[in-house]
Amino acid sequence: MPRLSSTYYSEYLRISTVDYDAKVTTVAILATQTTVDAAAVAATTLANQTTVDAAAAVATTLATQTTVNAAEAAIAAEAAAANQYNNDDDDDDNSDPCFSRDTFALSATGEAIPMASLRSGDIIQDGASSTTRVIVNQHRKTTFKSALVEIEHANGKLALTPDHVLAVDDKFVPARNAAPGSKLGESEVSCVVSKWGEVINPLTASGKILTQGGVLASTYPEWIAEYMLSSALVPLPISLSNLASYLFPETTQAYYDAVIEPLVTRAHPKHLKVALPAALYPAAFLAGDLALAAGFGAFVLASPMAAVAMIAVVGLQKSHK
Repeated sequence: MPRLSSTYYSEYLRISTVDYDAKVTTVAILATQTTVDAAAVAATTLANQTTVDAAAAVATTLATQTTVNAAEAAIAAEAAAANQYNNDDDDDDNSDPCFSRDTFALSATGEAIPMASLRSGDIIQDGASSTTRVIVNQHRKTTFKSALVEIEHANGKLALTPDHVLAVDDKFVPARNAAPGSKLGESEVSCVVSKWGEVINPLTASGKILTQGGVLASTYPEWIAEYMLSSALVPLPISLSNLASYLFPETTQAYYDAVIEPLVTRAHPKHLKVALPAALYPAAFLAGDLALAAGFGAFVLASPMAAVAMIAVVGLQKSHK
């Protein structure tokens, strides 16, 4: 069976969602060049370009195309998805940047550990000979499904959201850029397909994580990865939030699960990048870090365990008098 032309696939990935005419043209080319395999790969890309419901509809339609006359049906599906996307801009956050929930990380000794079991303070590998600390594990208690790109390579498979950044051909790029023939480290990609599943995302102090099969990935989405990975000191590793997670890992994870996760779900901070000029990013991160630290302090004082600790301290002071 013919496989997807890498030239057309790369072109399809390059085209933005708003450039609808160009996407239609590319879909038509793909439909005349390939068969079912191409439909699956095109659906993978669409999963990142549209809302979850729209992507599912497109994937279903494309999967039925088996001949070179698939252009009309593919374009119709693309039009429906584009219309839904344009009408649902506010729902764009349905697909948060994460790993599939069944992904494994590697402990400091090289043992495979389910990402879903990680907590703040855990030490894991972020390179062949280096380790990092988990600041918090996102979505540890709040589970939901998202569109995923499953990348099959010589050393196994890795599934993550299309905008999650990982090392492809020695460069940190969104997962949607991976294509047959790409290299994840020394492992060559053989197939890329779309799927749906629950997600997880351990944030680390280095901003990197070594996953199953030895694949290096960032712990960031496309919108913030470049800024965070280029950070030498601030906002990581030097920040009040990172310090809190180092000194009080259990409380930090509880604070994130109870307060920050619901807050970010309602108001995702990625929209601030569009509103702020690049020169203000450091100030914005400082303000955010201070706010998180203040919230952490309030959370600690309001928690039952903190109250018990304070009573114990008062008791000790009285006993010394």
